[in-house]
Amino acid sequence: MAGKVPDFDGTQICLQVDPEAFFPDTNDRLAIKMAKEICMGCHFRIPCLEYAVSNPDFIGIWGGTTPRQRQEIRSLRRRSVA
Repeated sequence: MAGKVPDFDGTQICLQVDPEAFFPDTNDRLAIKMAKEICMGCHFRIPCLEYAVSNPDFIGIWGGTTPRQRQEIRSLRRRSVA
């Protein structure tokens, strides 16, 4: 079910930040919030999010969402198709 890799062009904001910022401890709400805020300013947020939603094994913050949020998106999409 893995999705197609977005056509990242090297201008995505996450490349300008320590990659560890996108893999915060699950209990560190401030670090999670900061990572999400970085994503919100990126023009690749939606393709990044769609890629992560289609790859359920992904951990960390992708497209401004946590793994749990992406699971909720997948669940909602399945329900809307049924």
